[in-house]
Amino acid sequence: MNTKTFASQMINGTLISLFSLVFAKGLNLFRTILVARLLSALDFGLFSLLFSFFYFVLNLAIFGFPATSAKYIASLRSRHSDITKFVVNLYFLVGCFALMVGAGVYLLAHFIASRVYQEPLLGQPIRWMGGAVFFQSLFAINMSLLQGFSLYYQRSALEIIDSLLGLGLMVLLVNRFSVIGVAMAFFVEGVISFIISFLVLWKVIGFGGFRKKMASLNAETIKEILKFAFPLFLTVISVYGFYWVGDILLKKYSSHLEQVGWMYIARSLGQVVLFIPVAMSVPLLPIMSSESEGKREEFQNYLQISWFLSFVVGMVIGVIARALIPALFGTHYLAAAYAVFLYSIASIPMAMTTSIFSAILTGKGYIWSLTVFNLLWGFIFTGLSRLFIPWWEIEGAMYAYILSFTLLAGMMGFFMKKRGISSGITGGLILYFLGVIMLTALFLLRLEGTAYFFSIVIWVPVMITLGVFLLGKENRKAMIKRILWLFRFNITERKP
Repeated sequence: MNTKTFASQMINGTLISLFSLVFAKGLNLFRTILVARLLSALDFGLFSLLFSFFYFVLNLAIFGFPATSAKYIASLRSRHSDITKFVVNLYFLVGCFALMVGAGVYLLAHFIASRVYQEPLLGQPIRWMGGAVFFQSLFAINMSLLQGFSLYYQRSALEIIDSLLGLGLMVLLVNRFSVIGVAMAFFVEGVISFIISFLVLWKVIGFGGFRKKMASLNAETIKEILKFAFPLFLTVISVYGFYWVGDILLKKYSSHLEQVGWMYIARSLGQVVLFIPVAMSVPLLPIMSSESEGKREEFQNYLQISWFLSFVVGMVIGVIARALIPALFGTHYLAAAYAVFLYSIASIPMAMTTSIFSAILTGKGYIWSLTVFNLLWGFIFTGLSRLFIPWWEIEGAMYAYILSFTLLAGMMGFFMKKRGISSGITGGLILYFLGVIMLTALFLLRLEGTAYFFSIVIWVPVMITLGVFLLGKENRKAMIKRILWLFRFNITERKP
């Protein structure tokens, strides 16, 4: 296979994945909107607690195995017998971890509900979560195996089916059973998605003599999988674990449970900001693989543009939050507007550190360094949350997010600079960010009614224009090139 053909397949596959990602994220946001309108503000707070708990224990169960399986399958693709042995051992590990975590959640459900959350009514939903964790873990592994085999169409189709299934089940069961319907939806979705993905995987890959190898467990293979997965597990679980701890602190110290629901609204809208670096990172691999000065300059441009676009999207969402939240979630969530503005600010360094910087450090082989950074962030975030939330409640949680992710971006940027890796952070961008945030917070957010809407119409274009001007001529050209690239690549590749 020549280089151009390989690059075409890689980028086409990435575009397919991006499409399914946008579709899935859009459906998840729509699901959140519908659930927020179906439940009371109090029950939506309970929904938010269940959601953060589910993703914490799910990542505890999968133990970094999805990334491990994708990596190993890609490297073993030409050795059929080794792939079969790897998959058998992987499924054994995933099944054991998922069973242990799922059973633990089921058995400790009432303890978690009563002692951790101090909400005894959550006991039954958490029990359902135990079963959901088992099947959702197996589904996640099936998806990663498809990724390892570069089966982008099948993986993307399953991701879309799973999102549609999750949306339908969540709305149906929440409407019928209220909060417990959330956990039931996760369980039923996990069972169906696992069965469908397993059948697709079996049909597409077609392991010959697979059943005869079911007993071929190998201690060395298991050790190798665990060795590679462990730092990835620490990295992921630190993020989701500390998010969960933050929600527990907010539940404990806030004056009303509705604020936990506001946090979930902020995170749902913040996903739009987090998507930007993912979309911008499509051309990252070919840029990083070259060591030429021209490519290094292109890499620097790419990072500055990623910072800028993340900032613009974050600020736009934060600025229009007072108009956006009533339109999407209902007027009874309007009080969450300022919290969404603060979280949108936090989403800017969050997007760059968790997506772009993490991808760069992983690609350069600094996996353990990335794990240390995430653990440091978690301890800083938890400490700040414990300090701020009792005083300022949900706003205190948002201040903890802003400060901790800003510190994380600074630490990672300094680490990268010492190793000759660009971070895209410049003095001009920092001054621009601080200036726009201060002007928005001090003046625009204080306005009401017609003056507020009129100011948005003027301020947003001015903010974007000023930022584009400060990027410089070369970066402006590069930004236009990056945006158009997603739309025109297939056309240019097919020219004779």
